[in-house]
Amino acid sequence: MILYAVMGDVIMVVTVDFYSILVKQINSGLIGVFQFVVTVAAAFLFGFMGIEVFSSVAFELAVKILLGIICALLVACAELYFLVRTLDFAEAPQERSPIHPTSLPSKKQLKMS
Repeated sequence: MILYAVMGDVIMVVTVDFYSILVKQINSGLIGVFQFVVTVAAAFLFGFMGIEVFSSVAFELAVKILLGIICALLVACAELYFLVRTLDFAEAPQERSPIHPTSLPSKKQLKMS
């Protein structure tokens, strides 16, 4: 099926495959963001409630909130690093230069080393 997309003065002819690729990219981005939010919230709850599980001392609310924020911040930094690495749509994949046979060492050079 061929569709026509109008963008300003330009009319583009696109296929349904083009839109399915866009939807898949958007879905992967939304899943990544949802995973980020859930992971950071779980890290906060671990820092907030986990301290009382591991020790028998009752801490004040401010200390528990501070520990929750510290845990969530550490996990958020790590999660953002991987989110940016996997969802980098702006850069095209880097093309690798082909290896030319002239740049490979000869059998004689391999025997010498």
